Amino acid sequence: MGCSLLLATKPARLLALLLGSVAAVSAQPQNAIKPVSTKAADAIIPVVAKTASIPRIDKAPLLESFLGMKPDAEWEGKLTKLDTFIQANPKDGTPASFRTEVYLGYDDKNFYVIFICFDSEPGKIRARMTRRENIYDDDLVQIMLDTFHDQRRAYSFVVNPLGIQLDRLYSETSGFDDSFDTLWDSEGKLTPQGYVTRMAIPFRSLRFPTNVKEWGVVLQRIIPRLNETSYWPRVSSKIDGRLNQEATLNGFEKISPGRNIQLIPYGQFRTFRALDQRDPSAPSFHGKRDEFVGGLDAKFVVKDRLVLDFTVHPDFSQVESDEPQVTVNQRFEVFFPEKRPFFLENSNFFETPISLVFTRRIADPLFGARATGKLGKYAVGMFFADDRSPGRSVPPSDPLYKKKAYFGILRVNRDFGKNNTVGMIYTERRFQNSFNRVGGLDFTFKVAKNWRGEGQVITSSTRETDGSTFAGPAYHFWGGYFGRKLSFNSMYQDNSQGFVTHTGFFRRQGIRRFSNSFHYGFRPEGKRLVTHGFNLFQLNLWDHNGLPLEATLNGNYFFSFQRQTTFGAFANTGYERLRPFDFSTLAATQRFPSGHYGFFFYTAFFKQVAMNGEINWGRTTNYNPVSGPPVSARDHSAFIRLTLYPIQQLTIDNRYILSRLRAVDADESIFNNHIIRSKWNYQLTRALSLRFITEYNTTLANGARTSITTTKNMNYDFLITYLLHPGTALYVGYNSNLQNLDPSLTVLPDGSLARTRHPFTNDGRQFFVKMSYLFRF
Repeated sequence: MGCSLLLATKPARLLALLLGSVAAVSAQPQNAIKPVSTKAADAIIPVVAKTASIPRIDKAPLLESFLGMKPDAEWEGKLTKLDTFIQANPKDGTPASFRTEVYLGYDDKNFYVIFICFDSEPGKIRARMTRRENIYDDDLVQIMLDTFHDQRRAYSFVVNPLGIQLDRLYSETSGFDDSFDTLWDSEGKLTPQGYVTRMAIPFRSLRFPTNVKEWGVVLQRIIPRLNETSYWPRVSSKIDGRLNQEATLNGFEKISPGRNIQLIPYGQFRTFRALDQRDPSAPSFHGKRDEFVGGLDAKFVVKDRLVLDFTVHPDFSQVESDEPQVTVNQRFEVFFPEKRPFFLENSNFFETPISLVFTRRIADPLFGARATGKLGKYAVGMFFADDRSPGRSVPPSDPLYKKKAYFGILRVNRDFGKNNTVGMIYTERRFQNSFNRVGGLDFTFKVAKNWRGEGQVITSSTRETDGSTFAGPAYHFWGGYFGRKLSFNSMYQDNSQGFVTHTGFFRRQGIRRFSNSFHYGFRPEGKRLVTHGFNLFQLNLWDHNGLPLEATLNGNYFFSFQRQTTFGAFANTGYERLRPFDFSTLAATQRFPSGHYGFFFYTAFFKQVAMNGEINWGRTTNYNPVSGPPVSARDHSAFIRLTLYPIQQLTIDNRYILSRLRAVDADESIFNNHIIRSKWNYQLTRALSLRFITEYNTTLANGARTSITTTKNMNYDFLITYLLHPGTALYVGYNSNLQNLDPSLTVLPDGSLARTRHPFTNDGRQFFVKMSYLFRF
């Protein structure tokens, strides 16, 4: 595709991605509080103390005590009140459009947060009864708690106006990690003047040193229809970072996370039928009608700082299928993000500039263990898991049958200065007599308010099962400036041909890369046009002999308007050079031109509809001709996403992806790849939901132009979820997959299965009932 935008990004974040700011921007509507100029606003903003003292209270405040948009007589004056919210976007430094009051307090067990959010048009507030953590398109309020008060990491607790929860971890270096789940209470209610929310966060759901009496805090309110983000204290979009602008909470006395032991046993009954291709020469169907499996997840918090996680026989039947991506005519591996909860939690501890930990490599674990925590200035992560998939993917006659692979990872970071870190990482995968070991150092740094960078130096040593060995280093250096209007960065990478990682995600060896990105946005911030600007991206690749392998120059221009509406156009040009080393069918190195032009858009003008997409045309390479070397081809692709919210409880998310190649020398199709996906989620209550997903993926190939086979695949996925809170849930699900396979399962000379033109064969189905329960001590 034309790479104008990262269209897989959540639509609500698309505008922020374009603008390069901490939140999407838009002008205020005419009926909002009358705005003032930025300069005037900066002049009249009162000086806000960045320290607040939190009182201890005798009992928990109730939501009903604040539904009059103020504390009732019982709570008047008993909680800390914070109300000077300042915009970061669309007008940095301007008072928020609508008043927001926050009341804070704590008792022996919980930290309490009450948001009172005024709105002059309460009928336009976006508040949906949806599943937990699916609230990005709604009005939101957030509290970020830096419990170690080091301006590096924080807990994030977010709710929409109905109290639907989203909990995350935040790092100044890697951003938000949505995989974090913990136990806390929230509720919310719309009122004639806006809405009120209440959070009760148990201290035992947090980690903090008991001798620290101060926490860092950031409060935030998001109004999506205005594209407005406001904070207490002021968090300016002119400064890179959030926690470096946090306020301080003090007054905490005699609080402790206490003992925190969590056990989550699960049991599952299932019946299934699947295609068994362990023996490629004799595929067959197999299944069971009444299989019962069980397992256990466990969590232990040690000395309030270190978390130990264990899993035995984990199951992920309820995990949603991958978002659709084009996998046809791809030269390198396509990245599909991890979705399994055990592997997602605290994954940010193992992040490095070069991705060395990609847990989808662990396909079928029986056991896993992880330790993560903050020990003074050190952040530590350790991970171990086995993987049964190598021994389960071969027939019983194979010597590797039932053999396991083993993964081990050690990660240590040390903080120094302000928002600077230096770290080391070691990863290892072992399988029989083979191994892959990777180790090295990395660093991140921040200079002044807007400059930051990172680097990594690593090396690997590998022995494959056939006895072959590889070794070599890899280097990564990146740095840039990030401001409100202007941003730019540069990257240099050098990967030796011998560098290999079996635990990470790494696409290409033996190259040097140099790339630059530049963004500038004009910000008229008017009644209609909010901002417009351009982005430039340049990339060059060479091999270690100095031969240019790839070059790209991409530019786009965008316009952003009120009511979350953005559109723009882009164009890029470049080439790739393929060698006989890359494709044995090439007699000599050959240069293939590439380039695209097109347009992109995003709009959520009406709260019932959100839509974004990209359409482009251009030139690319057909890597799969009928015979011979790759050839140049004409390319047309499209991505369209339409999300509907017809009623408060129902979300319908639809996607269409097109990838089409045509011959250059004739008006003839090479292949058409169509992907259509529709996901329906109906939330009966906060705990009970129904989800239905259907996806159709077909590749219609011209056998005279490509070796790709015509394939058709249809998948249905139905799930009933009753989720009381993370860890305690009941799932009832059914999945069915159909392909245009010949029912005889005939194996063709190339090893693939014979296909038919029209009939579908069910090659896999499963019905399951799964229950888990959280025991917390």
